[in-house]
Amino acid sequence: MLVAERVTRALRPSRLLACFSILFAVRAECEGGSDVAASASAGAAIDDDALLRAVLAAPRPLAAGLASDEEDSREDGAPGAAWGEDPLLGGAPVFSLAHAANASARCRRQSRVFLSELRRHRLWALQMWDAGAKLPSGVLRGNANQLGDFDECVGVDSGALRAWGGERVRGRYCLAEVDVSLAAPAAAAAPAPAPRREAAEAVRAALDMVLAYRFIRSELRDPGHFVPKFTSINWALCVPAACSEGDAQAGVGEQLRRLGAGSGLQLTAAVERGLCYGPAPGPGPGPAPGRSPAAAAAIGLYVALALVTATATLRDRDGKPTPASAGAAERAVMAFSLRRNWAALVATLGAGGDGDIPCIHGVRALFSLSLYVAHKVITLALMPYVNRVELTQAANEPLSSMLRASIVYTDSFLMLSGVLIAYNLSREMSRKGSVKWMKRYVARYVRLTPALVALVLFYGYVFEHLGQGPQWGRVVQQNADICKRNMWRNVLYIQNFFPFEDMCATHTHQLALDMQLSLLAPPLVTLLSKSPIGGAAVLLAINVLSAALRYVSTRDNDLSLVIYHGMPMAQLYKTANMAYEIALYRATPYVMGIALGYYMSKIGKNVYIPKAALAGGWAAAGALAYYALLSRWAEARLDFEYSAAEAAVYAGWSPVAWALALGWLIFACFTGYGGYLNTFLSIKPLVIFSRISYAVYLTQFAVFFYNVGVTRTSEQFTILKGIDPVEFIVVIALSVVMTLIFDFPMQEIKNILLTSDTRSKKSVEQRKNDFNKTL
Repeated sequence: MLVAERVTRALRPSRLLACFSILFAVRAECEGGSDVAASASAGAAIDDDALLRAVLAAPRPLAAGLASDEEDSREDGAPGAAWGEDPLLGGAPVFSLAHAANASARCRRQSRVFLSELRRHRLWALQMWDAGAKLPSGVLRGNANQLGDFDECVGVDSGALRAWGGERVRGRYCLAEVDVSLAAPAAAAAPAPAPRREAAEAVRAALDMVLAYRFIRSELRDPGHFVPKFTSINWALCVPAACSEGDAQAGVGEQLRRLGAGSGLQLTAAVERGLCYGPAPGPGPGPAPGRSPAAAAAIGLYVALALVTATATLRDRDGKPTPASAGAAERAVMAFSLRRNWAALVATLGAGGDGDIPCIHGVRALFSLSLYVAHKVITLALMPYVNRVELTQAANEPLSSMLRASIVYTDSFLMLSGVLIAYNLSREMSRKGSVKWMKRYVARYVRLTPALVALVLFYGYVFEHLGQGPQWGRVVQQNADICKRNMWRNVLYIQNFFPFEDMCATHTHQLALDMQLSLLAPPLVTLLSKSPIGGAAVLLAINVLSAALRYVSTRDNDLSLVIYHGMPMAQLYKTANMAYEIALYRATPYVMGIALGYYMSKIGKNVYIPKAALAGGWAAAGALAYYALLSRWAEARLDFEYSAAEAAVYAGWSPVAWALALGWLIFACFTGYGGYLNTFLSIKPLVIFSRISYAVYLTQFAVFFYNVGVTRTSEQFTILKGIDPVEFIVVIALSVVMTLIFDFPMQEIKNILLTSDTRSKKSVEQRKNDFNKTL
């Protein structure tokens, strides 16, 4: 029978972290440290019972936390029945901090109470034991993350125990993270025999399966609040409330060191701050949850805004624009009318309009959906799927390159922004002869910032009070703590000047890039208008400088714009900090968008393109898009080996190729050569989704992280998890609300603040066009 089959059958013993014991048994076969290994070396057949005996003889995982029967009898007076003979527990392991040397005295005392009462089969002690993680089946399919029973653990309450001087033991749930790796083999004088080498390969293969083939390679010290620590195993512990995160980590660490000694495995563990839940470990009752003045203030702002919206909606009986005779305050209040804003949201796209390029709506909507799925993969990797191996296998498909290279979608948003702002600025200069630069900057800030402020306030002060679960402290609380410290950076759009791992609402780095690059638009458009050749030379110089920076930075620092299989988490954050969030690094699509938008405004739609040139343009665009999206498909393979030289070439040319391909699509549709594609990109559902795309971008991670944080049990992974229908509907609903309450009202308020004629009124169509101009 194959070694892997024996390993799979040997997983039946109900022992905590017994998957490690499986590896010990096969490792023993590798090292010749047991009768089973000796038989293997001699070429003898190994029956399943022999391997099972080897597994059962391996060190009991975490059982070293239990004292001997005599010692426990001396401490609590309980009869010294052996755990393996207990008819109820049936030899199942018990995790305890009773004898953890580095745990606090009160934690050790309550742990001894737990052991004593468990021996007596007290219900609360059985619940505490039952709530901790146990070894399931399917570990070799990636089912290594075990969340135990969160609610059962935090609900444990012994009441006052008279036999223990009135001691009251309550449950505290802690989520430990365990890193497992093979120890470096000792130098040998002669090569190992073939059977031993085969057994060593079996150990490696088994560990790879336990860790779901290491989709992303992580370490305990890596931050896990945004990008998942994929190869760290989550294991639930239920301990007395007197035990802190430090106590739990000390106890687990001690026992794993004993477990790993001489096994050929390196086992390290951590219990991060915020990953223990339940009553505070101190002797007092602890602070009352949910009492946060800052949270109350943030909610007060939301309520005030809701009251203004309700007032405006009730007063807006006909949905018509505010009379021209109304004052600025009246117009500002009525800008929040839901009736009026809903009409703007669902309005049919006009045939033209100032700055309205119809196909851009569809392009923005489709790339927003693509980016949504790419972002969803991040949270899929956080989930404790019972078949996590299948998640990695799905990610190994060649088409997954369209998600691994998701930077092209954010590049698309930058290009669309550049096209629209240059197109409208050029038209404005043609009409007025000049551009009010400051007006443009203020208008953009006024439009984008209120919704962003609402989001970071929610992240920092409200989100943490809305739920609880095994990973809540990691994906919600840690993000809340970062936002409390750093949200001011978001409001100033300078969050990308700081490390990616310290960024509030990490995904909003795109807004900072867009805001910073938008500073280039007015001077560049002005230069193009006054000196077309000089302006073109400056645009070319910026592109060359940006491409050179991407190439050199990627080559010299081992960066990768594509998330390849097995990419170390440290390299991913390094890429984000040195490439992804740097404005000059990302300038190519924006600057090329400025060039396209300017020349589109000058050329107009009446352009003749010969059929041969048209066919060649579409063919070239297809080839360039393939290069940017799919050419790196081999990076999804399990055996992919990173090459800095290849990554540098891709980093240098990919944004250029993608911008050219997307630019051709926009230009062809704009000039009437888009055919059915242009018609599709202009259909009403895509137009409506485009109008809420900014809010979709802001709200999606809050919904993702909430669902990860409250997840209490393992699920079955399927490819359809990429877009969960209920989750998607929630994101859409929240995005519509944010658009109606923040996005559209800011259009009218912007005009009140910035237009010289405060008595002019806006129709629904005019406000829709303003929405397009400020994108």
